[in-house]
Amino acid sequence: MFLFFIFFVLVLLVNNVFLFISMLVVFLLYYVGTKMFISGNVTELYNKELFYYECGFDLYYFKYGFSLQYFIIGLSFMLFDLEICLFLPIIFSMYLGGTSFMVGVSFMVVLLLIFIYELYLGVVGW
Repeated sequence: MFLFFIFFVLVLLVNNVFLFISMLVVFLLYYVGTKMFISGNVTELYNKELFYYECGFDLYYFKYGFSLQYFIIGLSFMLFDLEICLFLPIIFSMYLGGTSFMVGVSFMVVLLLIFIYELYLGVVGW
């Protein structure tokens, strides 16, 4: 309780909303973490981690190796989503003129070269 009082005194002295919220989150995480370790619920959380995940793999009796090619294709899709997020502002800034068109074209050329390199390595073919 004493830590709680010190926490609010510091917040009142600083008088900043962002700092108040961040300090509150840190305090709550500290409080929940200590309560969890004291009560012994950590083993219960660990046992829940051994259940099936959304993909259906049994993590405790996992006899088969994970497909590296599946991981690489998933990583490629994640990078593709990131590239789309980077390319959308370039599309909207092309109306402004100047060098934004050349930046967009060079970005697309680099993406095309990376995709051709992936095809050459045979990563995309399942």
